[in-house]
Amino acid sequence: MARFKNNTGRDVYLDLGGLRRIAADEIVDLVGTYSMPPLTLVEEYKPKPKPEPKPRKTKKTEKPQNCSVSGTI
Repeated sequence: MARFKNNTGRDVYLDLGGLRRIAADEIVDLVGTYSMPPLTLVEEYKPKPKPEPKPRKTKKTEKPQNCSVSGTI
């Protein structure tokens, strides 16, 4: 179902199987159409889904280097 709004500032008469008066700033639900001049299509508010949080990267720790001194003098 599509919703349309009369943004013309004047009353509009449409032939929808009979003349129908649509007042200024009135919103009308029409089935089976996505274009109805001079009315403007009203997009319904659909909240966007929140993105999933990205996994946190763990910092790699450096292994301590073997600093032992070995050998003979």
